[in-house]
Amino acid sequence: MITAFICYRSKDSLLFHKTVSEISEFERSIRVLHESDPDENWKNNVLEKLQVADIVIFVLGEDTFESEHVMWEFQNAKKLDKPIIGLKKSSSPRKDLLLDQGYGVFTGIDDYFKTAISTTEY
Repeated sequence: MITAFICYRSKDSLLFHKTVSEISEFERSIRVLHESDPDENWKNNVLEKLQVADIVIFVLGEDTFESEHVMWEFQNAKKLDKPIIGLKKSSSPRKDLLLDQGYGVFTGIDDYFKTAISTTEY
């Protein structure tokens, strides 16, 4: 089973829930982790989840990387050398941090998961 940690801004929670629904429909053997209620321990909670994740997925809204929390998650996923991909919705900006740094960004769930699965070692 693949474990995916999904990062998103709280204002993009509808995109997040749609993404989780699409994941469930596409592939049932993927366990989804996320952190939805940041409290004083959110960094520790996220770090624990990032450590067990096989892949980190960013749900890209209009200004995803303007969030300090998302940026922290991105920096720590990179430090942990996790495979990172993004799921871009039509309202997302044309250029974003993930593309600028060479990570895959996808609009279709099929292409998205073919890449996620092929970049994950079992």
